[in-house]
Amino acid sequence: PARYLLAAAAFSDNQFESARSNAELYLEKVPGDVAGSNLLAAAALRLNDPKRAVEILEPLAKANGDNNQLRVQLASAYLGVGRSEEAVKLFEQGVQAEPENDQTRMALAVSQLQTGAVDAGVLQLQKLIEAKPDSLRANQLLILAHLQGKQFDKAVATADAMIKASPKSAEAHNLKGTVSLAKD
Repeated sequence: PARYLLAAAAFSDNQFESARSNAELYLEKVPGDVAGSNLLAAAALRLNDPKRAVEILEPLAKANGDNNQLRVQLASAYLGVGRSEEAVKLFEQGVQAEPENDQTRMALAVSQLQTGAVDAGVLQLQKLIEAKPDSLRANQLLILAHLQGKQFDKAVATADAMIKASPKSAEAHNLKGTVSLAKD
C-alpha cells in the first residue's frame, strides 16, 4: 500500500517517472490490481509512452467492461498510438455511460475532429457549449472547425454567443477578433 500511495503522490506532483516506478513496484506485489494498473497507465501516458499504456489497459478494460474510467483512458492511449477509430468508439461508449461527463464528451469531439468526422465533432462541441456556454476550449474548437470549413458566419455567431455568455471575458473578445481577421 505504501508503494501505491507513493505512486499516487508522485503522480499528483507531476513526478511521472517516480509514479511509474512506484506503481510498477506495487504491481509486483499486487499483480492485476485495477487502481495500481490504472495509475501505471496514466503515468505511461504522461511520459509519452501510449504503447505501454495500451498494453496495461487492454486486458483491464476487457476484464472490467463496465469501468468507464478505464474505457476512456484506453481511448486516450489508442489515440496516442494512432488507433483513432477504436478511440472514437470507446469515447462514444464513455459518453453513453456518462452523458454529463464534459471531459469525455470533449475527448470524443476532439477525436472525431481528428479523424475527419467534423459534423459529429461539431455536434459534440455544440452539446458542450449548450451545457456550458462560456467554455473556452469548446468554443475555440467549434470556431476553428467553422473557420476550417470556411463557415465564417457560423464562426461569428459562435464568438458572439460566447461574448453574450461571458461579456467580460477577454478570451471571448479575442476569439471574436480572430474570427473577424479570418473573415477579413
